Amino acid sequence: MTDKNNHSDAGQITWDHPPEPHAVSNPPLPFYARPSATPSAIPPHLEGGKEPPAKSLKSLFSKKALILMVLMLVLVGLCLFSAGFFYGLWVAKKHASASYTHAKKKTASKLDPLKKNIAKILKQEPETLYSVQLGALLNRLNAEELAKYLQQENISSKIVIKQRRNAPPLFIVRTQEYASYTEAKTIADTLISKHMLSATVVKVGKG
Repeated sequence: MTDKNNHSDAGQITWDHPPEPHAVSNPPLPFYARPSATPSAIPPHLEGGKEPPAKSLKSLFSKKALILMVLMLVLVGLCLFSAGFFYGLWVAKKHASASYTHAKKKTASKLDPLKKNIAKILKQEPETLYSVQLGALLNRLNAEELAKYLQQENISSKIVIKQRRNAPPLFIVRTQEYASYTEAKTIADTLISKHMLSATVVKVGKG
């Protein structure tokens, strides 16, 4: 400081060297922004100065809804396939049953006339008959006398002529035909025991 400056500038203080400005202290950093002693203290998502975009709830719900929709479509497809499969089996079974019933009715319609014809033939066919044979004689007169004797005893009789090859015919005396063997056997026993005749039950065939 000089006297010249003091006299020329009255009331003003001047300095040969301007004062140094006061140092401004920086405000303290918050605890989460302070540098750490170890580099691992910095969260991985803060390294590089950028945070990854956060997933919104809307996107999560849309993905779940899409998955559920796909599962529902698969389930509906399986249900439709199963329904179609079982319906096809039911239709095939019904068609087979209808075909079997139709074939059975057709066969029955064909067999009915045949059954009726067989029943008609069996109905027309006479039953087996039995007779009592009293003898096979070579002389016709003797056969006629025996038949006459039976008529007197109220026993119907007839003479059956049997032709033989290289031999004279036989004159067979028989009673009337009987429907059962038992009835014919009763007549034969009576002729044997009461009339002392040779009697044998024979089957005379049908008709």
